[in-house]
Amino acid sequence: MKCVARHLINFCTWPKSRNNLAVCAALIAFGAATADARSTASITPLPADASHLSSPAEGIARLDLTALAALATGEVANFTVSDQRNPVPSHAFTDLAGQTSTIENYQGKVIVVNFWATWCAPCKRELPSLDRLQERVGGDDLAVLAISIDRRGADKVQPFLDKVPLPNLGVFLDQKNKLGRDMGMFGLPTTVLVDQRGREVGRLIGPAEWDSDEGIALVRYIIDNGSRNMAQRVGTGTSPE
Repeated sequence: MKCVARHLINFCTWPKSRNNLAVCAALIAFGAATADARSTASITPLPADASHLSSPAEGIARLDLTALAALATGEVANFTVSDQRNPVPSHAFTDLAGQTSTIENYQGKVIVVNFWATWCAPCKRELPSLDRLQERVGGDDLAVLAISIDRRGADKVQPFLDKVPLPNLGVFLDQKNKLGRDMGMFGLPTTVLVDQRGREVGRLIGPAEWDSDEGIALVRYIIDNGSRNMAQRVGTGTSPE
């Protein structure tokens, strides 16, 4: 299954797949249909460099997953809650100037990680809503990261940004798609919500209007509950979950 998934990722994220959209869509649908049937034994192990974090299941009770799932309506109806809370891999990505960063650099904030490419039309339509989400909610509590998997990196991304300015959005490059692959990303766009401790809360495959009332409510729920729970644990002198 791991081998099949890797080939699926290669096909659906390669630019030439634009000419095979029907096949790619069928493969993605098959992958989505079989994902729920996988046993927990097939879950990717925690990366070694994230071993200092709490276990994946720890703290689930502190973020009401039922309440979170109930917020997946309207523009974010396709959001799926993760029941494992696995730490996100710490693979480096770069900004347009070549400076490296990792998800760990943003811990303490809720992180919206969006995988996109310049050859993906739905991705390009979605980006302005992510830019507005960062403008409206971002700051000390939230970081929105738009990570392009374009193989030509800044040579492709910068001309697009020159035509479609995204002044509030953090735009980054992962030319080898290493982070996306290890996060199980198999179609574009994919947006993953990450909690304040660097663990996946859930994801949405396909475009969404993230600055809609539903999108903001979903993000704010994670911000408010995660921040409150961390503050409560720190106040008692114990490690936040």
